[in-house]
Amino acid sequence: MTLVLLVIFNISYQDIQAVVYLCRQQRSALLSDGLILAFRLHAVVCAVFPHVPPFSLLFCTNQNPANLNQFARIYLQCSSVVHSQKAMTDQPQTDLGLYKPPQTVRGMTELDRAAFSQTVSVPAIRIPTIILNKVVKSLKKVALQRPGLKRVVEEHNEDGNKDSSKGEHRLLLLDPNSITSADSFGSEEAEALKAYGVAQEIQKYQLKLTYENLKSEEILRAVLPEGQDVTSGFSRVGHIAHMNLRDHQLPYRKLIGQVIIDKNPGVTCVVNKTNTIDSTYRNFQMEVLAGESNMVAKVRENGVLYEFDFSLVYWNPRLSTEHERIVSLLQRGDTVVDVFAGVGPFVIPAARRGCEGILKLAL
Repeated sequence: MTLVLLVIFNISYQDIQAVVYLCRQQRSALLSDGLILAFRLHAVVCAVFPHVPPFSLLFCTNQNPANLNQFARIYLQCSSVVHSQKAMTDQPQTDLGLYKPPQTVRGMTELDRAAFSQTVSVPAIRIPTIILNKVVKSLKKVALQRPGLKRVVEEHNEDGNKDSSKGEHRLLLLDPNSITSADSFGSEEAEALKAYGVAQEIQKYQLKLTYENLKSEEILRAVLPEGQDVTSGFSRVGHIAHMNLRDHQLPYRKLIGQVIIDKNPGVTCVVNKTNTIDSTYRNFQMEVLAGESNMVAKVRENGVLYEFDFSLVYWNPRLSTEHERIVSLLQRGDTVVDVFAGVGPFVIPAARRGCEGILKLAL
């Protein structure tokens, strides 16, 4: 048998799914156990870290090079199957425009919250109040699920006012992606409605959506030009949200900052890095996008409360696990020398563990 080194560049999570499918369907004759294990390990990495950029995967197989053509052919077949199945499973998760802001907000650079208000039509079912809780529990899989939105509402007259004569009933708002007509209920929901004597009739309810009902990503995706990357991610340092915006996002930076504050309780300041980290103390120049200009942050990490000026020191919250890992290797009585101590995420926890002769330098 010939040892073959096969390299797949820019392999995606969908490709990994295809290969795992291939491993299950075409085991033994074509693929070695080591190959199957390599792909499954890579699949786990991609599943746990879905935002990690695609990377190269190298593996070895003891198959004859002539079999690689067969491998490629079967792989492509499995890939097409997996990709099509993924597309089908993704389809019901689409909101069908229900939470899509009005087109008029496209290109907005100064936040106008009122411009995001709109009225949409959603399905609803009429339920007697005496059995309301039981029916709602039975229909929870198809009920409207959205933070900040009431899924149980009072009935209204044709003029939009509450109808006091209909106080014996309430309307349960339903997910339009799941329920479009009376025939859309599954057998489980249909049996529950029949058991409680609730008519399986659907009516339309005019639901008012506002800026408060939208997620930050939905807002930014509606505002920024179509086809461009949208970011709603940031590093949290106490009350400060630290962003790294790209060039095409800079014209909208003030709006982005305000949206981040609005949608993230506890964040009162949003900053954007304006240069690379090349200074002696590894701090960087920043621009305040929204909120207060207070850079003195309090951060609790691994049981220690730190207080520092974020604009003057280097602090990366993503290193918390690494700090904890390194400190866990230390034993009581160890001598520790930290030549790039910063605010002390290594030496302070080390001192708490009983290490001696701790030397903290800032070169």
